[in-house]
Amino acid sequence: MNLKEIFKDSFQNRKQEYSDTISSKEIHLLFENKTLKAYLPKSLGGLEYNIFETLQIIEDAGYINGSLGWLVQIGNGGNYFASNFKNKEVLKYFEDPNFVLAGSGTVTCKAEKSDEGVYIPYGTWKYCSGSSYASHFTITFDLEGETVSALIPKNDVNIIYDWDTIGMKNTSTNSIEVNNLFIPKENLFKVHEQFNFVNNPIFNLPFIVYAQGFFIHVLYGMVTRMVDESNTKSQHQERINLFKEENQEIINTCLNEKITEEQELTFQKKYKNQAKELKSIANEIFESNGMKSIYSNNLISSFYLDILTICQHKLLQEDRT
Repeated sequence: MNLKEIFKDSFQNRKQEYSDTISSKEIHLLFENKTLKAYLPKSLGGLEYNIFETLQIIEDAGYINGSLGWLVQIGNGGNYFASNFKNKEVLKYFEDPNFVLAGSGTVTCKAEKSDEGVYIPYGTWKYCSGSSYASHFTITFDLEGETVSALIPKNDVNIIYDWDTIGMKNTSTNSIEVNNLFIPKENLFKVHEQFNFVNNPIFNLPFIVYAQGFFIHVLYGMVTRMVDESNTKSQHQERINLFKEENQEIINTCLNEKITEEQELTFQKKYKNQAKELKSIANEIFESNGMKSIYSNNLISSFYLDILTICQHKLLQEDRT
């Protein structure tokens, strides 16, 4: 899939200058080319790419535009949950060409259990990327002391348009709320319980490592774009390539071995360190760009602020004591 060709007429204004705008045209192209279904099995309408092909698509999207990269990784990231539903009827949602998930894995409320499902009197969740065009949402809550998630249709949520940030402005990472919501039990799932596609390597990746791997590839693309635009390739590209090699080793280890909890924690720390180092490269480029960097329509400024925003995500933040 050649994303640069697909989006060749995007992200530029009438003067052919860089524009950080994602319109309905770009969203349509994502769906039309199944960009958000890269590794999903063909039985679910996906392209059935392997993990490294999928990661390359995410990286390419990040190179083109930060928000685009984030939306591509979020759209593909939620497909992991196709493996978590005991009731296979739910998989019909994933078959829809316009199916895409937004949502949150943070426990923010308690649900009440019934014979047919669960009831949530009220709940809110922040940072639901892709909320404006998602067909469904995932929400996470406490159910009798257990962490449980659910897949719900967009009509069941109220979107709170509160995403007003310095970067990643076009990711529609808004909050959502639900009121007096009943969820049938077949729509409930736990991210660490697998019932489908158990022989597919991607679905067997540890979920946090999987998520961090997707995040970091957005950063690879974005930082590489900053390097190319600033003509500092010889200075920074070798460091980026070393990070990619380390990432490939992590993914291959997870695909080929049953890793221990200690190994998984080590991999998580490596991704967080990579994010810190990639942000450092971006900062060096921003500073070396001089006064040009302070203008809001400058490409390097735009990518720099997007990188700062991504690196605030808790999965990429170094552990603090």
